[in-house]
Amino acid sequence: MDGRSGLFQRLGETEWIKNNANPEFTKELELNYVFEKKQHLRITVLDVDNADQVPKEYTPNMAEGDLLGRMELTVAEIMGGKDWTVTRKLTAQVLNKDYGTVTIMGLKLEDSVRSDDLLVFQLNGIELAAKDHNVFTKASSDSFFTLSRVLPDRKELCTSEVHNQELNPKWKEQRVNFSELCGGDLRRDVRIDVSDKDSMTQADPIGLAVFPVERLLTKDLITLIDYKVPPRDIKAGFVQTRESAVYRTPTFMDYMADGLDVELVFAIDFTKSNGDPADPSSLHSRVGSAAGLTIEEAIPGLKVVRGPNWKWDDQDGGFGCVGEVVGPVGDNWVSVQWLDSRFSNSYRCGAEGEFDLSPHNTNRYQKAMMGVASTLMDFSKEKIIHAYGFGGKVDEGKTSFSFPLSRDVTVTGVKGLLDAYEQAMTNISFGESGTMMAEIVNRVVGLAKETVQNHPQKYYVLVILSDGDVDDIQDTIDAIVAASDLPISIITVGLTAPGHSEETYANWRVIDDGTMSIKDRSGKVLDRDTVNFIEIDEVNKKSDELTEIILHEFKQQLVQHFTLKNIRPKIWENDPVHNYRILQNIHPAEA
Repeated sequence: MDGRSGLFQRLGETEWIKNNANPEFTKELELNYVFEKKQHLRITVLDVDNADQVPKEYTPNMAEGDLLGRMELTVAEIMGGKDWTVTRKLTAQVLNKDYGTVTIMGLKLEDSVRSDDLLVFQLNGIELAAKDHNVFTKASSDSFFTLSRVLPDRKELCTSEVHNQELNPKWKEQRVNFSELCGGDLRRDVRIDVSDKDSMTQADPIGLAVFPVERLLTKDLITLIDYKVPPRDIKAGFVQTRESAVYRTPTFMDYMADGLDVELVFAIDFTKSNGDPADPSSLHSRVGSAAGLTIEEAIPGLKVVRGPNWKWDDQDGGFGCVGEVVGPVGDNWVSVQWLDSRFSNSYRCGAEGEFDLSPHNTNRYQKAMMGVASTLMDFSKEKIIHAYGFGGKVDEGKTSFSFPLSRDVTVTGVKGLLDAYEQAMTNISFGESGTMMAEIVNRVVGLAKETVQNHPQKYYVLVILSDGDVDDIQDTIDAIVAASDLPISIITVGLTAPGHSEETYANWRVIDDGTMSIKDRSGKVLDRDTVNFIEIDEVNKKSDELTEIILHEFKQQLVQHFTLKNIRPKIWENDPVHNYRILQNIHPAEA
């Protein structure tokens, strides 16, 4: 789907397979995956009688073929699946009918090495030609080598140390970035020149060799030729790789392909500073509706209302009628079952016009829940959310800063989170002002500690939704420092109310100042950055902007955790030739 127009653009089609109810399509379709953006895909499956009748696009009641079903998903759902694979049910005209399933596999198009990989290697010289001759010592050479790329120029990339009077040197380790060496193409040629160092004159060439980069990853003998000796093909010895390794910075997708599961923990602010829910100005207000339902927020089961009559007169119950979202059916359109009538139809969302759908009685907290949860849910395999509140009065009227929103602490999906919030709003009263965050952060620290040994492929994201600053700042810093050693990211969303000042979130800005300078009481600093503070003003950011802000830091934090723990993506084991190692954990002493 084009992010600007909200319309689907044709990507391509598979090959035609005749008379097969379980086809395995082999044609690959290419697109650029942009991690920080929501990229929607629609798959339409058609029954076509002849290969030459395959249409360029589907339209209802078309003569060329019959609709077998369609499905919509995001590219992130594919790349977030184990082995970058996802299976979804097809839907068509009749709700809840079985139209079969489609399985989609994502592939990364790249060479066997990436351009930002680092080649670390050690070379031996073997039986090098002697260039120094005198009557007092045995003929020898003060040998060193220079590695250069051949194309697009003869740029020298590294030079070894000199081994005096040595025809079989063992040179020290060298490091070269693949982007400079060969642009990631292992078949591209490089050149090695072995020379004899002379203190009085220029170095004397011993021999050179031109060969593909991939030979540096083997222990092949590479023959040196001395082109200055007629007839220009005299062997001058050999070089051989003693040790080599490719150091690589893992990517988010490397870990997701391993089956990594992201588990969400939401913490909702129930302090009195949010205002009485009966007051329309309250962030928890249930009066009226928030305008502009986006396609990402249109989860099945969500209650919605429509604007004034536009096309169908009153067949859907009329202006203000309440319905439930069934699911997406088109370019920024969803199917809605209207609760006060037997009708259902498709309706537009996302344009924020007077005719468009809006969430029914949805406040700022619910909008934030939908926006953040729908963004992160693509990377959660089990779709589990731990739903908590803080700052509300629960047992015997005491204010608690960590309590479950519903009887079941864990809920399933975005709708489960919204339902738990609705239940909490009827059972929990608001506590006194004062936002204490250490308790909820420590709860997630406890969750991570319990699972990290038995489930190393699990990562927690704590999402804090609050209208105010953190008041127990040192206790919270202590908890955040402890969390930085565990598979945890913390996203704090500040929901600003009218009349707020720049000082509203001063402490959160200290915690998330980008310098990682905060320390716990013992003086321990952060192992890595774990906090991302986002302030959403009265006019919520567009969904694509919010997605980009959330995901940019999240992916970096997740990758950094696993690299600091020296946990290699298992997908690397599929390439035993190169035996990739984690770049961030290369030892400075080896330099």
